[in-house]
Amino acid sequence: MGRSESQMDITDINTPKPKKKQRWTSLEIYLSVLVLLLTIIAVTMIALYATYDDVLQEPKSDDIEAVQKAKTLYRSCINECKCSSLYFIKSVSKYADFLIHLFSLLSKAIIDSRGGGPLLKVLPDIYEWPVATDDWEQVYAKPEDRNDPMLLYNKMKLSQVQNNFSLEINGKPFSWSNFTNEIMSTVDIKITSEEDVVVYAPEYLTKLKLILTKYSARDLQNLMSWRFIMDLVSSLSRTYKESRNAFRKALYGTTSEIAAWRRCANFVNANMDSAVGRLYVQAAFAGDSKHVVEDLITQIREVFIQTLDELTWMDAETKKRAEEKALAIKERIGYPDDILSDDNKLNKEYEEYKYKEDEYFENIMQNVKYGQHKQLKKLREKVDKDEWISGPAVVNAFYSSGRNQIVFPAGILQPPFFSAQQSKSLNYGGIGMVIGHEITHGFDDSGKVHLSFLWQRYSLRKLIKS
Repeated sequence: MGRSESQMDITDINTPKPKKKQRWTSLEIYLSVLVLLLTIIAVTMIALYATYDDVLQEPKSDDIEAVQKAKTLYRSCINECKCSSLYFIKSVSKYADFLIHLFSLLSKAIIDSRGGGPLLKVLPDIYEWPVATDDWEQVYAKPEDRNDPMLLYNKMKLSQVQNNFSLEINGKPFSWSNFTNEIMSTVDIKITSEEDVVVYAPEYLTKLKLILTKYSARDLQNLMSWRFIMDLVSSLSRTYKESRNAFRKALYGTTSEIAAWRRCANFVNANMDSAVGRLYVQAAFAGDSKHVVEDLITQIREVFIQTLDELTWMDAETKKRAEEKALAIKERIGYPDDILSDDNKLNKEYEEYKYKEDEYFENIMQNVKYGQHKQLKKLREKVDKDEWISGPAVVNAFYSSGRNQIVFPAGILQPPFFSAQQSKSLNYGGIGMVIGHEITHGFDDSGKVHLSFLWQRYSLRKLIKS
């Protein structure tokens, strides 16, 4: 028996229709990719640190001198020797006496009796210091301006720096020439008034003049000494580290610290990246990985260039320049060959370091001293275009705008990011995504100004409107 029209209407209305499958929003996709990426990084970091701990622990008879020093530095960090604390106190004894006197004056009884007045009175002055202002971005520099190399590159003679940014301390003129030459004298380099200087933040230096008039030379010395001490407290024994707990709790919401072996592994890698890189590559990096990654870079670069033709907002001249720059990008994959093949070069890199296993703090001071010397000497050295901007044992990737170079250290060329043995789809989704990301840095707000690649005004206007 057939249904009437009304019956059909009622039945159709009451019959549940299958729900359409909801599509993911762009935010959900972004968050999912982000969570997946963080998970991958965490897994890779765990594998990296496990290798660190293995290769740095025990000395071997066939270790070259540079590797021996890296292992000594690691053991000195793990030891946390009390001698370091004693050396530290001796090296800053005069300033320590001042701090003890200051803290005794600000004892709890005195603060309580005056209702915290002395401390509260000092706070407004502290907040006038440039690094502690709430409106830093409005007063000193906009974030987007700090990413624009053209705005940061203010080239002038040292004599012009003195004229344009004259400062006074205790009513006496500050000499930029003396200041610069005192620093450079540590590596026997003389700086004349005609030396070219690049001033990254002229607005800051201009506003600094008025602020410095409120402080004495002793105030500035105390500030620098205190910053120096605060940076080194974490390198002392447990007693000194625990003195920061209340401060860490207020600042970060926790007093927990990184495990000693992990902190020490990071410390050694930061100061001896070539030596640690050698150990890491020998223990965990497959040599054929380089060729596989080279092929991935070639393929992804080709696709990047092909997509330029699809951009409606970019004019022909800019597309041509973009293609030229993309083809000119140099890649650094895994590690520099000479850390394995040239023992003499690697030993020479660290020949000035004289580490001792029971003198961790002194070892730190050596790193500070010779690390700065290495950087300062570059002023008179020819630029080494083959120099890597990162050590091999790092789970990260980089793009250098000045060198137009992409770098993929051995540390990130591990599962789950990458493996020469795993399927191509996994490699494209892992390290392939990273490769594409680093290539695009060559065309962002920083990379676009290097190597003759400048966005044409026409293209910029169309990009902003699109």
